[in-house]
Amino acid sequence: MSQQEELSAPSPGPAPSAESLAHPDSASQPLQSTSATAGADASPAKPEPVVSDARERRRFEIHVGDDLAGFAEYGIQGDRYAFTHTEIDSRFSGGGLASILVRDTLDEMRRRGIAVLPYCPFVRRFISRHPEYLDLVPADARAEFDLPAG
Repeated sequence: MSQQEELSAPSPGPAPSAESLAHPDSASQPLQSTSATAGADASPAKPEPVVSDARERRRFEIHVGDDLAGFAEYGIQGDRYAFTHTEIDSRFSGGGLASILVRDTLDEMRRRGIAVLPYCPFVRRFISRHPEYLDLVPADARAEFDLPAG
């Protein structure tokens, strides 16, 4: 049995759980696209991405439907999580999934009260561009990551 823990989504509505995506009675219904141009076929809505902590693999994963779209690997250093690598499958690149993955992961770190060491360049850049997450990096470690003291 997997030790994945689903994270809550910060979006306006609740994100579907992995169980609801897999259960035919609770699968989301396709929505009509509001941005379809005249004469173009409207494609069904894609499943919402779901982020979970795959603790046995020491990484947060993002799934789109049944597909693993990417992950952010971490190591545990005492009471700190050291994020070392983030990767999105090329089939899903350009869709903003890396930012969703990192944002949801950092939100979960905040919820758990865990400090973050952003060794991964993507995670470090995300934090530098979103100062509301700077407090997750311990003040005594920020200089090592070229982050402001606060």
